[in-house]
Amino acid sequence: MIGIRHHRAALLLAILLTAPAAGVAAECQPHTAEFSAMKQAELVILRAAGGELRIATRVADEASERAAGYQHICPRTIETSTILFLFTRPVRTAFHMHNVHAPLDIAFIGDDGRIREVLRMQPYQLASRTHPVYQPQQAFIAALEAPAGFFADNKVAVGDSLVMPH
Repeated sequence: MIGIRHHRAALLLAILLTAPAAGVAAECQPHTAEFSAMKQAELVILRAAGGELRIATRVADEASERAAGYQHICPRTIETSTILFLFTRPVRTAFHMHNVHAPLDIAFIGDDGRIREVLRMQPYQLASRTHPVYQPQQAFIAALEAPAGFFADNKVAVGDSLVMPH
């Protein structure tokens, strides 16, 4: 009896030591193939309150780039970059935060170039049984993902306009 218990305890210990710890996210990378493939462009945001903001952004205009987004990217890279997701026509799709290692803000842009809605997105918590998706109230032609706090810090708000890169 003691031998069986000892064997089971040793087996359980081996499983626990080799299994990933609960709540530990998968390894992050400074760049992925999809992230590196995104074109780089300058984006101009015209503030309704006056003034403009020029930012360097990556452009996800291919389906594989849009699907990958910031997945598996390390927080340090996320903190210093933005991604503009471009669609060929207005869409009503949702964004998720699976395999994303830092909170993000996302601005949804209508076909008139104006920001229609800004949301804060949180990374999935591995222990949580829910995995939220983020979707605006109306169709959009583009979405700009940025580090959490980016839009407030730069005084970018609903109603501001984006001059889309060519």
